[in-house]
Amino acid sequence: MFLDYLFLGFNTATAFSPTDVLPLTRRAKSLMMVESTISLLTLVIVAARAINVLP
Repeated sequence: MFLDYLFLGFNTATAFSPTDVLPLTRRAKSLMMVESTISLLTLVIVAARAINVLP
């Protein structure tokens, strides 16, 4: 299904892939993608703020 390919591509592109357990249901895959997106956005915001502080 499309969500399986989307999940694989998203995890490969962001490097937030699960290492020991793979989710089997579509709901779990969707929730893991949302969690990874939130983590990625948090890292980007923190890095942007840190770079802005430097003279």
